[in-house]
Amino acid sequence: MSALLDLGFKRLGKDSLHEELKVYVEVPGSILEDSDEKYINQIITDDQFRLNVIGIEDIIKDRIRAYLHFKEYNQRDWIYQLIKRHLKYLDISYIEKTLDVEEKAIFTNFLDLAKEVNSADDQHFKMTSFLEKNHIPYTITEGSIITIPARETYYGFTMTPYYMVYTYMDEEDKIFVPIRSKYLTLVELIEQLEKIPYKEVKDIRKIITYLHQISHSQIKE
Repeated sequence: MSALLDLGFKRLGKDSLHEELKVYVEVPGSILEDSDEKYINQIITDDQFRLNVIGIEDIIKDRIRAYLHFKEYNQRDWIYQLIKRHLKYLDISYIEKTLDVEEKAIFTNFLDLAKEVNSADDQHFKMTSFLEKNHIPYTITEGSIITIPARETYYGFTMTPYYMVYTYMDEEDKIFVPIRSKYLTLVELIEQLEKIPYKEVKDIRKIITYLHQISHSQIKE
């Protein structure tokens, strides 16, 4: 912290800000709340500096709490990727025993997604993450309908528990109605979305392109 002051940073609690360079530095504690020291990884650099790196289990717990308690919904993809990439080595029992009931439920949900216990839920999660990353506005209606606003109405589609496209009935009930009684295939879902004019939903082409990627990955599998 003293070195940062010497470099022109201003202290903001445990953080530092360099106004001219527009650089923000956070110096977290070496141990997160309720974490175990044995999960801290010590790394020695080539020039013999010693670094203490927070264990992946504690990072996941911290991200889950930010998601649940501080409504940082952008943490969803971080939680998913951290669990997915480190699944073979995670101490799952340690994570579970140090989370409260709500936090544990969220962890279990992401763990199932990472394990691809339910591929439909996995696709739904990846689609909503894609929309958020690309700043495409959407809402979740009636539990699982991904609702996309259009110029004068709304369009909806589902990835789980089945593929379907919905039309919006702007009447007293204001409900979404499936376009047919039988479930769609992914190819049929794409075909239906391709009928939506670009002028109605400017980001529809991005969504369709992403669905094509999902379709191609299914073919390879």
